[in-house]
Formats: sequence, structure tokens, C-alpha cells
Amino acid sequence: MAPLRELAGLEHGPQVVEVAAPPGGGRCLALADGRWRAALQRSRRDPARGFLYLPDGLPAHAERDWRVVAGDGEGPLRCRLVAGGWELDNGLLALRLVADGSAGGGDGLHPGPVAGVRGGDGSWHLRTWLDTRASTCRWRCVLEEDGPLRAVWRGRAELGGGRWYELEVTLDAGLPFARLAERGGGGRGDQVVWDFAGPDLPVRWLQTDAGPGHAAWRPHYGIDRRLARLAGWTQFSQLSDLADGFAAVLDDGTALGAVALAGGGWRGGRLNHLEAWVRRFAAGHPEARRGEPPEARADLLHPDAIAARGASGEAPHLCWEGWIGPGTARCWALAAAPAAALEPPGGA
Repeated sequence: MAPLRELAGLEHGPQVVEVAAPPGGGRCLALADGRWRAALQRSRRDPARGFLYLPDGLPAHAERDWRVVAGDGEGPLRCRLVAGGWELDNGLLALRLVADGSAGGGDGLHPGPVAGVRGGDGSWHLRTWLDTRASTCRWRCVLEEDGPLRAVWRGRAELGGGRWYELEVTLDAGLPFARLAERGGGGRGDQVVWDFAGPDLPVRWLQTDAGPGHAAWRPHYGIDRRLARLAGWTQFSQLSDLADGFAAVLDDGTALGAVALAGGGWRGGRLNHLEAWVRRFAAGHPEARRGEPPEARADLLHPDAIAARGASGEAPHLCWEGWIGPGTARCWALAAAPAAALEPPGGA
């Protein structure tokens, strides 16, 4: 292998990097450079390329001259088929992704790409769905890289009439986040929705501010309202109420967050950002999410309920919502961590 050099004068944390792979050998190789060890996974898409796992990162100005010491390296990332789709798990973050051929119904609400997210060995949370005007939806999915150091899943939802939505998920060994790259060719107003509800309803909301930390507050679930918009730097001058990262803290102490990596070109009218909303809609009727005025759903739960309004008929949700209309593109990280890890030293 050619030597790996750090030329920018920066220290890099643990990560997986793409490099040229040595000829011959198996799918995963064990490498060594003096006291340093690493593993390399050969790419399925291009066997001349590989994914090198640097468990200790790379110091500034460092140079590593790796040599193959064994033809059977290993890594912590596992990919397996489960009921309904693929499960990618690196021990820190796991995702359940929809299976090839999954189809939606005729009401415009269709299965989304992600059926569950888990941090570490905790519980599964979250679901996604597509809110469209399309009467049909069929997923075409492929696992392009299958670990043990990098997994890449790509899915495309065919929505009929030439409309579509694509998502590429990249999960690397040793990192508590996945990279999500989205592209949209759906109808105007169509959205992908990341839905927290029931036992997954967040008890705290964390949002990056202009300083080195974040603001934290308890969401109020009495009425529909926007919490934040997540956008890459290309859109900061066009949008208000922006954040480059936010997280939902769940009742079991898990924090699931989103961090902007790239917002796509603004180019006027292309809605490339991801919004976080408090929503209320009746069980089994998510189509009412945007189709009814907020005041029609302002039926607060105890202890703030107005007795004269009767029993509540709506349930609270916290939704991350992204447009998937023509020309939309987003790149962001989905991360999981114990909520305590996000507090500053000494506590809040």
C-alpha cells in the first residue's frame, strides 16, 4: 500500500477512510505499521478501493506505511437481514432499513426508509414514513457495502408518475452516527417524516446555539409549532430559526440527534433543510398532520386541559420533516448517544 500521510497539520479522531486496496487477498485484511494495527475492507463496488479503519485516529503530520500481516481481518460492524429489511449495527448505533420490494398503500402515506434506530444495546426507537400525493410506492433497495468496517445501503422509492425519493445510508465502524444523503424528485409538498410518538416522545429538546454549547428545554405538546430548521451553511443567509444540530432526548436517556453536513445549493425555492415540529394528530390519521389548522388540534392533555372541551382526541408527536420535491438534496448525520454525554462538565 502507498503510505498514508496527514498533510493538513490536523489531528483526526477515529474514523474509516477510503484508500487504494492492495491487489489480491480477501475481503478484509489485517494491516500493521510498527505498533499500530488496522483493518481494511475491500469495496464490493470497486475492488481496487478499500475502507481503512483507524481506531486511534491519525495525529497531525503523521505518516503510516501499512503492510498486510494477515488475509482475514475483522471489524465490529454487522449487517443482517431481519423481518422487513436490513439491520446495520456497529455496536454504537444500529438502524433498521426497509427491504427491497416494500410497497405502500393507496392513501399517499407510504413506508419510509428507516424502521427503527437504536443507540448501543438500548431499545429501538423512531419510525419514518413518506407523506405524498402518490397512490403507489415501491422501494428498490441494495446493500452496496456490507461491512465489517463500512456498510452502505441505498434505497429508492418509486412514487408513480416519474416521481421518486432516494436515500443513501453510510455507517462506519467505531462511530456513533450514520451519514444520510437524500435526493428528492417527488411532488411539491411531498415529505419524508421521522416520527417520535408514544413511548418515543422526547422529554427534552437540545439545540445548538451561536456559542460552543446548546440550549435545552422541555417541549410543550399542546399545539403544533416549529422547533427548528436544520440546514447546511449554504442556506444560513436565507433562513431564520436555524440550527446546525439538534437532538431529542427520550425517556430512557437516549439522545437521537441530527447534525447538518451539507445543505445543498439554495438556488431559490429548493427546500433542502430539515424541520423539527411538534405535531398533534389522531391515532391512525397522520394525513391530518398538515391538513388541519393547528387550533383544531389544541386539545391539551392533563394537567393543562380545558374541561369544557372534553376528552383529548389527538396524540402528540415530534416530527423531523424534510421535503422531497424536485431538486431537493440534504446530507446530514443521524447520531445516538446517552443524554448524559451531552451535558457540560459539572452538569447543566
